[in-house]
Amino acid sequence: MRIDPELDELVNGHRGILKGIDLCLSRECLVSGVALIFCAIDSLAALTRPVDAANTSRSVFIEWVERFLLPGSGVACTALDFYAARCGVLHTHSAESDFQRQGNARPLIYEWRQGPSADAKVPLPPGAITIEVEGLHEAFKVAANRFLVAADTDPEIKNRALHHLKTLLCYRPWPVLTAQVAA
Repeated sequence: MRIDPELDELVNGHRGILKGIDLCLSRECLVSGVALIFCAIDSLAALTRPVDAANTSRSVFIEWVERFLLPGSGVACTALDFYAARCGVLHTHSAESDFQRQGNARPLIYEWRQGPSADAKVPLPPGAITIEVEGLHEAFKVAANRFLVAADTDPEIKNRALHHLKTLLCYRPWPVLTAQVAA
């Protein structure tokens, strides 16, 4: 059933954003987990867009990544590299995007920390950056927490987030009904 969203529940709840990512990665669904991370960045970044903006934009995504994800993350790429990677993963399930093909961003290639290197069987595209999916996951968790703090303490972000939060899709599972049949 659809419910009114609460920001902390949306991110950290039993069925929240982080739980979905955790489940994908624990099942070794690398690209699905990365896709959910990019979707989560999109969703949280959209909460920071101006109150009068009905839609989000590339610049909103990039600003969110620059403010909340990149600082201290150890991830060696730019916010534009992330945006291009998001476009590639979400639109074509690949590292390729218009920005990457035009030379405006470097392709991101993902690998498991304890797994074989990303180029073990297939050569990396020119200029590619290899990212450990666990490191990206950890960086996103820190970024999500930074965002939650900002949404609680920064008046502008708080106002924007509260305004846009009510439009998000949030659900609780349908209650399970049990029936007993008398014999």
